Amino acid sequence: MTDDSRKLPLLGAALSLDMVEIHRDWLFERQRDLELQDFFEAAVLDGDWQERAARARRVLDGHTGRLGIHGPFWGFKIDSEDPAIRAVVT
Repeated sequence: MTDDSRKLPLLGAALSLDMVEIHRDWLFERQRDLELQDFFEAAVLDGDWQERAARARRVLDGHTGRLGIHGPFWGFKIDSEDPAIRAVVT
């Protein structure tokens, strides 16, 4: 067995921008995968998301790991928190 075959997977994280700022050294030292949690509210993407995206760019400057967002999807149910989904379901 080689040293490479015994390596453990590199742990990533799902964090808000506030938490990225707190754990920035840990996240950036190994360029860990990241899922941003700041975009899960439907109102964010339907509203003024530009400032939040600009902050994400600033906070993540220098990060080269994989990046994703937790999108605003709550399910197809009549009482969905997302008004656009409620309209589709209705």
